[in-house]
Amino acid sequence: MTGKRAPGKAARIQVPPMKLFAAAASIALLTACATAPTAIVVGTKRPAIDPALVRIYLDPPKRFEKVALIDASSKNAPLFSSMSKSELVVARLKEQAAEVGANGVLLQQSGDQITGAVMPTSGRFGVIVPVTQRSGSGIAIFVFEE
Repeated sequence: MTGKRAPGKAARIQVPPMKLFAAAASIALLTACATAPTAIVVGTKRPAIDPALVRIYLDPPKRFEKVALIDASSKNAPLFSSMSKSELVVARLKEQAAEVGANGVLLQQSGDQITGAVMPTSGRFGVIVPVTQRSGSGIAIFVFEE
């Protein structure tokens, strides 16, 4: 039986480590780019507005309505960017709020998360490099004019 496998035996494929790493990194990158934060709507959703019209509140305004729970991070931020990680988180919170028609974000939490990235080396092993991400969460709100 030359050229045939015994029933139930799988073929064995050898993949060079760097090709395997490149494939895994590509899949991780595509997955990270495809995963967008979503707002959890808890109130009345309105038509989307321009994120530039969304204000950040540290204290609740006098008259408002809760629209959605939102969160954001500086994950996947460009390494060299003119925008700080905090500014990026605020911009992403405003974008999410604007998508559900909220004109404000009542900031709830802000902080840093330490994650790691594996950087390949010329050998068989990689080096783990600590990466700090900024994150924040809040409530997208609709503020009524006084």
